[in-house]
Amino acid sequence: MYDIVVDLLSAKLGIRKSDISKTSDLRKDLHCDSLTMVELSLAFQDELGIAEIPDETLAEIHTVNDLVRCAENMVKK
Repeated sequence: MYDIVVDLLSAKLGIRKSDISKTSDLRKDLHCDSLTMVELSLAFQDELGIAEIPDETLAEIHTVNDLVRCAENMVKK
């Protein structure tokens, strides 16, 4: 799942995969604002076939690893 998340982040944010790590902070390190987070959520819905990630959950996602765990949990549902 980590590789899928990194691929998606790289494509959507226009940054090199090598610049993304599990501990990268989405807002501080990767410069994601709230609109970008919603766009990423929609991209994950399309890519993984998951339900919409609730706004409350998006607000709790801070790192790439948080996003990976969220995606894994959503896929399991």
